[in-house]
Amino acid sequence: MKHPGTIVEFDGHEYLLLESGYNDEVRAVTVLSRPGHPDLPQKESTRPVSWLDQGDWYPLARWTPEELVIPEEKHAEHRAHILEIVKRYDAARPEPKPVAWVVAHEDGLLGTLIDTIPMGVAAIVYEEREAAELSARAGRSKPEEPDKPELYVGEWTDLPDGGEAATTRVVPIHSIGRFFTHLVREGYAGCVWNHVIPVFFCADVDGDLQFLRIGGEAGSVTMEILDNRDVWLEYDGEESIEVLDNREAYDQRLVSELGPVPVLEWKPGDKLYVAGERSGSLSVVDDESGVRYAVIFTKEKLAKLWCDETEREGWAVFEVTPAAAAALLDNPDVGECVFQLNPGFHRAVTGMLWRDGDSLVLDSFSGFWRMAEDGDFEAVVTGDDDEIV
Repeated sequence: MKHPGTIVEFDGHEYLLLESGYNDEVRAVTVLSRPGHPDLPQKESTRPVSWLDQGDWYPLARWTPEELVIPEEKHAEHRAHILEIVKRYDAARPEPKPVAWVVAHEDGLLGTLIDTIPMGVAAIVYEEREAAELSARAGRSKPEEPDKPELYVGEWTDLPDGGEAATTRVVPIHSIGRFFTHLVREGYAGCVWNHVIPVFFCADVDGDLQFLRIGGEAGSVTMEILDNRDVWLEYDGEESIEVLDNREAYDQRLVSELGPVPVLEWKPGDKLYVAGERSGSLSVVDDESGVRYAVIFTKEKLAKLWCDETEREGWAVFEVTPAAAAALLDNPDVGECVFQLNPGFHRAVTGMLWRDGDSLVLDSFSGFWRMAEDGDFEAVVTGDDDEIV
């Protein structure tokens, strides 16, 4: 998403100043000059940047409260000139006002896992400061053996923080679009507006970021898209956009928030639950890519919910140990087959299981794991001699 810049005239020449950063703590200003500036020649190989309907420009410098960076050495003699441009721009710039609030802790932002944004962590954004302060005052702590709430469709799972009684503070947001862009770069899969309304991070046909907010009450859906002036406009679907799928970045954010765990809420010794047409046997499905799989779950209620939502009428859900699950895959009647773990649910609890020698191997958001008969996990480091088949 490109935000319009501000054109500043100084000594008979025009400059374009572009704001970045979502508040004054992380603010930066990029200064660009018009092509043909007699005192600021450009290399023949340098191509101008076209910015919205404001014309073509050449990047000149980047200013932050801490420093002024001028990439071209031959332009460094104009440092005082550039600083004066930024000074005049700042003097005419309206005082920014917060348009939203977030809660920051020592390791990042207050986030959540929610079924409507199943790809990864969703940051929580508050429209009112009071609501953000209430969340900050509530605080979050992580005991040695956290009793994490269950991740279940329609329920919230607040993420653990990086330590006991982590310091939290309320942070103002001066630009929603720039803040959402920051979230994309940091590996967040979306956000939840006022802890209720999901906002999806998307891209248009040109590859520019777009942000779609979907709300509404029972029986009605409201879709809004954020324009480059931070105004929510009704979205009618005429402009084609697609939800981003930055799987690697989303997984890295999940690991940073949850730690290097194989799957959320699955401990060594826990039972597994298989869904099939008959109790005690696998029902294999061929997906569109030709992979044959059966379904297995970490909780019985997830298995039953999956059967209901996929209209598997009459299917049985039966309990198995990890060893028994591996034995089911050995059945010659099944053929080459893998397990889809908790299919259709949040990325933090999903994965793929298959038989490799005498053990099961799990591929999840945090990488590859080898599972022993007692259900314990051992991380498989890339490059290990023990190759995964």
